[in-house]
Amino acid sequence: MTETSKHNRAPRSAAAGLAFALGAGTLASAGALTTAEQAQAAPAAETYTVQAGDGWWQASVATGIPMYALAAGNGMTIDTPLHAGMQLKAAAGEIADRELAEGTVGVRQGEGWYTVAARADMSMQRLAELNDMTLSDMLHPGMVLKTEAPAEAPAPVETEPVVDVEPAPVVEETPEPAPAPAPTPAPVETAPAPKPAPEPVRQSSGKQAAVNTAVSIANNPGSFYLWGGNGPAGFDCSGFTKNALSAAGISVPRTANSQYASSTKVPMSQAQPGDLLFWANGSGRVYHVAIYLGGGQMAHALNPSDGILITSTDYMPANMLGVAGRY
Repeated sequence: MTETSKHNRAPRSAAAGLAFALGAGTLASAGALTTAEQAQAAPAAETYTVQAGDGWWQASVATGIPMYALAAGNGMTIDTPLHAGMQLKAAAGEIADRELAEGTVGVRQGEGWYTVAARADMSMQRLAELNDMTLSDMLHPGMVLKTEAPAEAPAPVETEPVVDVEPAPVVEETPEPAPAPAPTPAPVETAPAPKPAPEPVRQSSGKQAAVNTAVSIANNPGSFYLWGGNGPAGFDCSGFTKNALSAAGISVPRTANSQYASSTKVPMSQAQPGDLLFWANGSGRVYHVAIYLGGGQMAHALNPSDGILITSTDYMPANMLGVAGRY
């Protein structure tokens, strides 16, 4: 298999690098503030003036507010064109939290597990558990965390037992005499029935929409890597594969570890287009996922510097699992 050239996303500005770094929220020990939280950045300005050449992505990086929240907070969508000199409301906490669904909390600039858990009125351990994460995982501005567990199915309703009713007595009737048996016909020789055709091997043609979507996103200059991103432009690795399979009508879990756990495992030699490929650390936890395109190629959202790209399947051999996941 030959390695294809990488499709890098648009270069990140110094402001984008700073915004990414300030989102780190690691904890030195449970219940203690981290160095990153103790040295939070200065509060953002209440408004932002659009510069020449700015789009929603550049305004999002400059204000530290997710694109969709920034647009909605200003009564617009990301399809609304921006013009130099426009004034955008940029109160990060107000905008980011106002647009969130019930049962979620948004990560603000400079926040870590301690401050997000305090705003959600719950323990750090419980918040991490609800989001399939650990306290050693980093938080970033714009991430949306669940604060409520999925509702449990209602308990089955007990029904009263059925009372057996005594059947009415059966009146016996005198049977009529049985008719004389018909003569047995001579056996007729027939040709043996043809053997049924073997069941065709399941192909992944139904997932071509997933493959096409993954290639389209990777080749789109406006697509970029965003930790916790679900699209339509910014994705992380599991958000990228979930979006691609959704185009084929296939629903999968949100995280790479959960996508691996719920898939059917097949040997890499039997991988088909639309199957998922995985990487795991020494403890066995899956931390990265890609979608197989066929022909020895895969597409994946790698990191902020490399972006979303198409490579050969031997691009990252270290920690790659020897099986593919199929849905």
